[in-house]
Amino acid sequence: MSLIKIYRPDIDGLRAIAVSIVVVFHAFPALIPAGFIGVDIFFVISGFLITGILLDELTDGVTLKAMLGQFYVRRIKRIFPTLLVVLLATLLAAWFILLPDDYKKLGQQTMAGLGFVSNFLFWQQAGYFDGASDTKPLLHLWSLAIEEQFYIFFPLILLFFYRRKLNLAKALWWLFVVSVLINLYYARHNLTADFYSPLSRAWELLAGSLIAVYARRPGSIAAHDGNQKIKNWVSVGAIIFLIIALYLIDKNRKFPGSWALLPVAVGVGFILAGPQSWLNKHILASKPFVWVGLISYPLYLWHWPLLVLGHHYYGIAFDWKIKLICIVLAVVLSALCYYFLEKPIRLAKQASATILKVLIVLAVVIAYLGYSVYNKEGYAKRFPTIIKQITAGQGHLQEGWRVNTCMLETDVPASSFTPECIETSPKPQVFLWGDSHNASFYPGMLALQKSGQYSFALSQRTAAVCPPFIISKMRPNCSDANNSTLEVIRQTKPEIVVLYSLWNHHMYDLNQLAPTVQALKAAGVKKVVMMGLPVMWEGRQIDHVLALWRKGPPLAQPPIRSWLGVGKDMKKLDAKYAKVAEQAGIEYISMLQLLCNEEGCLTRPGINSTAPISYDYGHLTVAAATYVAQQLGPKILELPKQ
Repeated sequence: MSLIKIYRPDIDGLRAIAVSIVVVFHAFPALIPAGFIGVDIFFVISGFLITGILLDELTDGVTLKAMLGQFYVRRIKRIFPTLLVVLLATLLAAWFILLPDDYKKLGQQTMAGLGFVSNFLFWQQAGYFDGASDTKPLLHLWSLAIEEQFYIFFPLILLFFYRRKLNLAKALWWLFVVSVLINLYYARHNLTADFYSPLSRAWELLAGSLIAVYARRPGSIAAHDGNQKIKNWVSVGAIIFLIIALYLIDKNRKFPGSWALLPVAVGVGFILAGPQSWLNKHILASKPFVWVGLISYPLYLWHWPLLVLGHHYYGIAFDWKIKLICIVLAVVLSALCYYFLEKPIRLAKQASATILKVLIVLAVVIAYLGYSVYNKEGYAKRFPTIIKQITAGQGHLQEGWRVNTCMLETDVPASSFTPECIETSPKPQVFLWGDSHNASFYPGMLALQKSGQYSFALSQRTAAVCPPFIISKMRPNCSDANNSTLEVIRQTKPEIVVLYSLWNHHMYDLNQLAPTVQALKAAGVKKVVMMGLPVMWEGRQIDHVLALWRKGPPLAQPPIRSWLGVGKDMKKLDAKYAKVAEQAGIEYISMLQLLCNEEGCLTRPGINSTAPISYDYGHLTVAAATYVAQQLGPKILELPKQ
């Protein structure tokens, strides 16, 4: 008898585990750092169930047209109802919460979500300077897109194999192996592609598909008549793999890569164990687990937009209590969607064609709303002029940085530095060396140079997540970038080198500052300046500006200074790095003392300025960099007396 035609409550219980660890990870990542592996378990479950359904219909002799038609109609009735409600609710709620650029991006995400191409959208947008994940309300739809892409093409592939009487297991194994190889290749060469590509993720769904194929072979471990003792041990093994995965995997691993084998083994193990194994029967098939499993799809859809919009609205006040309220609200909304929307539509026999047409029309309408939000630049008119002006450049964080010519992103080799990065005359030559924070300072120094107040040459060699150290155990390409930069310094002999980076980055070794300074002085550099730690904001500074504005009259300007959102340890860290610079024998310039006083830190460079200090947690805007350079220019350009 088919394993698919028999309802298995234990699989709903497995869904409960998968969705629970995802939700907890998104709300409280410190509790379950590997909670994202729940998505991989979902992939295995989906592959198993969909393949089983298709094989049942093929075995029952359903015609090609009827099989494909019924399959895709079922998918629409299953996927669309809750998805449409979540998308519409997110667009409406975000109208009152999101800044224009974020709202514009939400419109784009809405269209991609309805077209089931979210993975390609986020793949295209991914990068070191892309917005943080907790600013994107529909980021989680990437996994739904991969599943739906699988559902579109897999029935046709399966039918092709079946009609030609090929060995299904062998054919699927070949596809499985090819996808695994693509996954392993991308893990080494393009981790973003590995995460979002359907080709590198297909093997996880195919793992479930293979179980469904073997379930039809009497005597196999996947069939009902398999050895029950072995099945009990398989479920125990699945628990062990789950514990190992949750303990060993975190966001710093190259995931999926080979690490994804662990959560896939969890899904495969529990499904193979069958409904009669002890763990499956008494735990996964218990009523609480089954209930959570039944609402797992709407819960997955609801929880992330609620958390993201909550984070946008409350800012640093978004504490564990509010997060818990968001999760409870997600559960309530999920239950309502399941019982009053999803279940009735899925089980409806009458007026099925009418329901289908209504769902498609609603999808088109919501897609148009998303397009309108995107096309109208996030409806900036929702905000008063000062807020529109402050947020106008939100999507232009890297303006003037000379990205991938003089400021290299993480996957760009040192050979990409171009000659335009170096100026040698007039003297003195000021050389900016550091990570992306020094790149954000470059437009300010350029403005100072063009103002004519001072005569100097300006050189820039910066690289993302790459401190200016001669010995750097950092990401790939960082050491090469720094070694080549030091060689250029030896050749051009700049009078002044300005070192500026996110010094408190957990991967930066400040012990390397002193030998770097020694190498610079040996190269003939007369003056080395260490610019202090950027003023760090908890989250995006513009969100704190918006929070300040919301506290006052709607037409009032946000205060020019505030401590709201400024990192709590800034003063302690500033003193620490001043001491490090002193020990290295170089001049230290405190960004904290420049931008902050007892009243707080500047939210924008001046009372008449319409640009914030930063669009993110600390990179300078062009206006802020110009202000900083104007204030620090004399100090930087003053050469030591001979």
